[in-house]
Amino acid sequence: MAVPEGALGAEGEPAAVALGVDLHGYPPSWVLGVVHLITTEITSLYEQVGAGQFSTPVGVDYEPDANDPVNAQLLMPLYKHEKS
Repeated sequence: MAVPEGALGAEGEPAAVALGVDLHGYPPSWVLGVVHLITTEITSLYEQVGAGQFSTPVGVDYEPDANDPVNAQLLMPLYKHEKS
């Protein structure tokens, strides 16, 4: 079963980058899936955007009986935000 997508992003100065996940209103199975995605793909995410700001939608499939995430994936390529 698929959980509605959410947003993953990073913002802030390079010296103090904050990885932010919009958790409001999402079920724990989605949050756990995103945490797993971050911990397993952090090197790839950093190679793609460095310390710059980015965002992307994330989809999580989960086991309906246990509400455990079984797969989390980026639904689109990372969007790099330009500095203003």
